[in-house]
Amino acid sequence: MKYILSVWLMMTVLVLSGQQDSISIKSTLGEILIQDAPVPTTSLKLSSDLTFGEHLTRQSSTYVRSYGKGSLATLSLRGGTSQQTQLLWDGIPIQNPMLGLADLSLVSSALFSKAILHSGGQSTQYGSGAICGAIDIKNMASETKGGQAGIAMGSFGSRTYNLGYQWLIKKWRLTMSSAYEVADNDFTYLVGGNERTQPNAQFDSKGLLLSAGYQLKNGALKLSYWLQDIHRGIPPTTVQNRSEATQDDHTQRVRLDLKKSIGKGKVSSALAYMDEDNNYDDPPSLIAARNNFKRWLSTTTVTRSYSRTQLLAKLDLNHTNGNTAAYDASQNTFQQAALYTSLHQDFNFVDIKIGLRTEWNNLTSPPLLPSLTINHQRGAQSIRLKLSKEYRVPGLNDLFWRPGGNPDLRPEKGWNQELTVAHKSKHFVLDATLYHRKLEDWILWLPSTETGFVSAINIAEVRSRGLEVNSQLSGQVDKINWQWSTQYHYGRSTHLQAIPGQRIDAGDQLIYTPQHTLSSGWTLHRDQFSLQIDNRYTSAVSGINEDVDGYFLLDMQLNHSKKYKLNKTALTGIFSLSVNNILDYEYRIVERRPMPGRNYTLSFNIKF
Repeated sequence: MKYILSVWLMMTVLVLSGQQDSISIKSTLGEILIQDAPVPTTSLKLSSDLTFGEHLTRQSSTYVRSYGKGSLATLSLRGGTSQQTQLLWDGIPIQNPMLGLADLSLVSSALFSKAILHSGGQSTQYGSGAICGAIDIKNMASETKGGQAGIAMGSFGSRTYNLGYQWLIKKWRLTMSSAYEVADNDFTYLVGGNERTQPNAQFDSKGLLLSAGYQLKNGALKLSYWLQDIHRGIPPTTVQNRSEATQDDHTQRVRLDLKKSIGKGKVSSALAYMDEDNNYDDPPSLIAARNNFKRWLSTTTVTRSYSRTQLLAKLDLNHTNGNTAAYDASQNTFQQAALYTSLHQDFNFVDIKIGLRTEWNNLTSPPLLPSLTINHQRGAQSIRLKLSKEYRVPGLNDLFWRPGGNPDLRPEKGWNQELTVAHKSKHFVLDATLYHRKLEDWILWLPSTETGFVSAINIAEVRSRGLEVNSQLSGQVDKINWQWSTQYHYGRSTHLQAIPGQRIDAGDQLIYTPQHTLSSGWTLHRDQFSLQIDNRYTSAVSGINEDVDGYFLLDMQLNHSKKYKLNKTALTGIFSLSVNNILDYEYRIVERRPMPGRNYTLSFNIKF
């Protein structure tokens, strides 16, 4: 494994000399965007072929914790926890406010066309939970009417169906996307030399996204509805004989968007309502947990441009009610108001962006959140410095869960520093970022010496530092177009002091936080055929009870597209064969949770 990693790193270094020009590179492996702000941002192309978590791990250096398709999936970005990366639906946060995190398995990638990954401290702009970054999922509308339908069948009873269409009627744009996915997940694995078939791992997922947009004079109005319904079994761990536990998640999200241009200014406003249920049942243990939250969100942004100056002001409002038998009825509400302002000034040779966020809520005392970004660009090269204050407010469970919740918790807070160098040319794109972050009042659930219960307390101080590198190289040989993409992350996130009684010493790496993640992919395209090969390496991590070994995965997808004509309708059919974990590697991401070996998927999609 060390040999594979060494060779891979050498290959990455060898491509650090590109031609001089200026053009963005698009690829199914992701697009590195150097924006005018300029913040290195990764654009991820989404499709029904993979889960949302799989798209993230293959197209970026994020680390996703999961124990199989359809299971709970949470992410770690730049050495942070699952609660420290914000998940957005076109600018609206969609984390579970009770848990304080987002389950990526509740996002059907078939419903959306792309996701924008903003790495690094984003608390000033997006608020609580964006300490390590933010991921914004979007459905980019086409300018033509038409639709697509697809079916996929694979190993372990996996079947996926998706259907979508867009209507353009005068000033109206109506879109519909739907997806249905089922799987048995009854793969075999070895435990102590004995082969076992995984039981109670089935899942089915239904998703629907509807939107109606109306073109206004110098603006647009849009109403969207997102329904997601998932049922899944919770399989036994490798130290359990059986499990009958199940989990049901039902999500409804509605939003109304208004965008308007007024002279040199723009106004963008969104109002959203969310109603989400999470129900867990384990009959042998007599557990039937019923959890629900309802949330109203409003965000309004006003921008004004003056030659080389841009002013921005954003007002966010949030009202959330969490309902569970573990809460006191008088302590289940979170109310928040936040004002974010920024000044972006271009001085020709350098541009500077200053941001400030102030918040109020009914439960904690958020700090004032300033940020400063300085960027210098010369030709194809740029260098960027960023300093920002970061924070995360506790989740409702941290505050109110009985027993163990602590209403006196303080927000996690600290400072973040980043240095990014970037190069963008015709056939080569590269950005490399050094970052450092120190957080105080880290929230952990630990046994209480007073009550004996596990309780939420502010105890830890954590320092994170590391290097993140993204690169893309493209070219043509004869009639074959090729692209190579590599994303690498090295990170150390360590406790600054020992935590007595918890086997945590000063200098220990956070659990489930790898020091190395590396993903790389080749895409070869000629005529109607394309071949994509993805490689992923994740180093070993510390678990709760035992360590989890590092692993290397190799995946392949072969595509063939062909155009047809039915009457006057133009059709494009795409046949795909995917082989995952080609080397049949036995690995774990979560301790005591096996992952599938070599598996296959055959799919057919048609666009019309």
